Amino acid sequence: MHIHDEVVVEAGPERTLEDVCRAMEAAPEWAEGLPLKAAGYECKYYQKD
Repeated sequence: MHIHDEVVVEAGPERTLEDVCRAMEAAPEWAEGLPLKAAGYECKYYQKD
C-alpha cells in the first residue's frame, strides 16, 4: 500500500522497523550520494500518524 509520501509494509515479527528504514534509506546505484532518511512506527492496523 502506498499513501502519497508514506509506505505501508506488512512484515512478519522477525522484521524490525530498523530493517525497513535501512532498506528505504539505501540509495540505488544511479543515485549514489542522495541523502535519504526514513522514519516510521509500528501498529497492528493502518492509522494516520
